[in-house]
Order: sequence, then C-alpha cells, then structure tokens
Amino acid sequence: MQFFTAATTIAMLMASSAPAVLAAPSQAEVVERQTPVGTCGSQFGAPITAFPIGGSCSGSGYACDPSCTDIIQCSNGVFVVIASCGGANCAGNHNGGAVCD
Repeated sequence: MQFFTAATTIAMLMASSAPAVLAAPSQAEVVERQTPVGTCGSQFGAPITAFPIGGSCSGSGYACDPSCTDIIQCSNGVFVVIASCGGANCAGNHNGGAVCD
C-alpha cells in the first residue's frame, strides 16, 4: 500500500510540473486561423479563399485579401501584400494560387 501511495504521489508531481508550452492550441484558436474571411474569384479562375492582411497563417500559400484587390502570401506566420491588382479583380487559378485578372 505504501508503494502505491508513493508511486501515485510521484506521478502527480511529475504531471503538475510539465511545461505549459507543450500544451496544444485550443480548438478555438485553430478554427479562428482556418476560418476564411471571404471568397474572391472571376471567370478566369476558380474562387479563392480570402484572408485579412496581417492574419496568422502557416506555410507559404497565396490568397487574396477580403476586398479582392491585393494578392497576399504567408510570410513568417502572417499574410503580407505581395501585389496590388488595382481593382476588385484578384482571383484564384487552377493551382489555387492568386492572380490579377
């Protein structure tokens, strides 16, 4: 019985000392980052998901901003403007990239 109590106490101490950094992001954080803001598209390409400039992202994907006027790319974890279309004509192409019509 003493061994069981000692083992339980040690296990509880180890569990409580685990670093919080290892915790996975909450479901709300994951959903927020993956929720599209809008959709842009045209006759020249398939609709493409739009995300806000400065919004968090991962990888190096391209998208359009919600106004469909700028092409943005994921860079260092946030979407940044890489080209301005000069009008509401940012569209997706068959590869899922963003183009100006």
